[in-house]
Amino acid sequence: MKRNVLARVLCVLVALLMLCGSLTAAAITAADGEEHSGVVSPETISKRYEIAVAYDNSGSMYNNASWYQAKYAMEIFASMIDFNNGDKLTVFPMHPVTTDGNENSTETMQVTVSGVSDIDKIHNMYTPNAGGTPFGAAVDAYNYLLGKKSDSVVCWLIVLTDGSFQEGDCDVALMNMSQNVNVQYIPFGKGSVEYSDKSGNDNFHACPKITTEKELQKQMIDICNKITQRDILDGYLSGNKLKLDLSMKKVIVFAQGDGASITSLKDAGGNEIKKLVNSGPRKYSELGTRGAEKLPDSLKNQTGQVVTFDACAKGEYTLEYSNADDIQVFYEPDVAMVIDFIDEDGNVEDFSDGEIREGEYTYKVKIIDAKTGEDVSTHKLLGGNVQINGTATYPGLFGGGKEIDLKNGDKVTFTPGDDVKFDIWAQYLEKYYLRSLDSIDIDWSKIKITSRTEELKVEATVEQKHEWYSLPESDQWKPIRLDLSIAGNPLTDDQLDGAEVVLEFDDPNQNIVYRLERLHGESAINVHIGRDDAGNFTAPAVDVYKGKATVTVTDRFSNRISGWDDFKFTVSEQSYSFFFWKWVIIIAAALILLVVLLGFPVKPKIVYLVIGVNTFTFFPKKKSTFKVQYSRNNNQSFIFKADCKTHWRWFKNSWLKNVFKRGDMSFKLEVDSKANSISNLTIESDPVVDGYIGWQDGNQNRSANVFTNRKD
Repeated sequence: MKRNVLARVLCVLVALLMLCGSLTAAAITAADGEEHSGVVSPETISKRYEIAVAYDNSGSMYNNASWYQAKYAMEIFASMIDFNNGDKLTVFPMHPVTTDGNENSTETMQVTVSGVSDIDKIHNMYTPNAGGTPFGAAVDAYNYLLGKKSDSVVCWLIVLTDGSFQEGDCDVALMNMSQNVNVQYIPFGKGSVEYSDKSGNDNFHACPKITTEKELQKQMIDICNKITQRDILDGYLSGNKLKLDLSMKKVIVFAQGDGASITSLKDAGGNEIKKLVNSGPRKYSELGTRGAEKLPDSLKNQTGQVVTFDACAKGEYTLEYSNADDIQVFYEPDVAMVIDFIDEDGNVEDFSDGEIREGEYTYKVKIIDAKTGEDVSTHKLLGGNVQINGTATYPGLFGGGKEIDLKNGDKVTFTPGDDVKFDIWAQYLEKYYLRSLDSIDIDWSKIKITSRTEELKVEATVEQKHEWYSLPESDQWKPIRLDLSIAGNPLTDDQLDGAEVVLEFDDPNQNIVYRLERLHGESAINVHIGRDDAGNFTAPAVDVYKGKATVTVTDRFSNRISGWDDFKFTVSEQSYSFFFWKWVIIIAAALILLVVLLGFPVKPKIVYLVIGVNTFTFFPKKKSTFKVQYSRNNNQSFIFKADCKTHWRWFKNSWLKNVFKRGDMSFKLEVDSKANSISNLTIESDPVVDGYIGWQDGNQNRSANVFTNRKD
């Protein structure tokens, strides 16, 4: 369907808003005043048309009036194109042409028509050197369309010729082209060749051989209507009174005759309907090629005019025109396809957010008048019986999956975790379509199936600095902010207004007054501590408060759901800065005292060795592992090892050594009391230490300096 630029812009904006999640989950309301799962209308379909014409300007076209008749039909065809929608016509002549009426001007092999003023290029086409009928123009036009093709661009290749191509039959080549673009073949003239459709697809169209200008003109108009989804409005114009019992997206009037002219179209109130496209008077061109047959006198005064009027609601209109021997009205119905998936409770599921809830649904589709909302599924201007079809495809693992047909009244079940693709279309007048996959307001190619319950996420942030509320500064207190979201999407203002907030404290004896401030547009609520709804302040008790903020809202399925988050804050008589510096001073004083205490010297550790009646005392100056060896007079040796690793180097000569000290080490070896005196004593240390050793031999005290591995 075609649409004006404003409608397309609005449509794109709606789609972007929905992708950003800023639309509410309310179902889509159509012209019938009812809510629907989805609505497919011309405004929601972003399509434009690229039409390329391989145009025969071979020598045979100039041997009779064929050239002039074909050019005139092409001008009328171009006048019916909706340039406001961005549609474009490009002519590829089979031989170079000039387009300003001068045979000596620059020649071209491509004539672009993207506005009404460009139609004169067709009127002024002149062929300096006409030749045979090469197929190359069709190939060039096809390649041009391949470069323009996209999801939003519908491409049509029209081939108009009065003979057979010099390369031979090219029907197979055209049918192959129809695999990628729509192809329309028009054989015009007694020497032309008809093609039968063997393409096996719906994109190839070949009309029977055309031998008269009237047939060609009708065929060109029918093709334009087929492309743009219009049809002829027979029996609705009586004199100059036009009665419409179906709203129209556009009304196109074609008047033809000697000086034919279209003035206006007015509604019952006398208001003029806007002219979207006005071709102005189109006459037969007398430009051809050298030696061409002249334009017949019977055609010289013939005038045609095409006017496309804006949307017309159902009602009565007056068409003002003059000098028209033949007048035709074409219509583009303003209809919409409304799609409903109705759950077991009778509620219509909304698809605007790209989701559908799990469960069983009844599927229903109908066509309505987009202006009045009437059900027009059986209207005669739509062919009397609109065909509704649809499929639901589940992708499945690795792109497999299943596809089910959707018929009106069917029940279908959806399971959470899957995605589903809907392809729903309505076919009217046997050849025109409204299709869900062409609509940009909803991504019908990927609808997510979700659970019937949703999760509310709450993020609580105490915005007060250091989470510290000082009573003397209560007029500067900042709130606890609760940011809310459902399934990652922000809450609507209505959901926010209906939200309930409860602060629950870990200590059941704690209680506090607070006021709620709902931040519309931010999906958040501020909780003002110590303030009531009137803004009056009630001082909370001095304490540390811990707990959780619980929020309850209504989701889009009318379920009440809750979420929560922890919070913690302190209420104090002191300011935070006073509290902070008080503890800084206390900690600093403790550190200073520790440093002083660490400076007091203490006695080094002593190790005692007792052998029989002899006691040996060793004074190491640092941690060490040492070995004591002695022997009696009978030369029997004894070895004992002791570990003295209890001193910390960091606290050398400090009282703190005693804190970590395990106590004095005393090692005692029992020997026979009758044994003779010790003959020798060896002390070895690792690492080497300096010190001295003292011992008692009987009643005699003895001592010696000890250095490295000293024997005494």
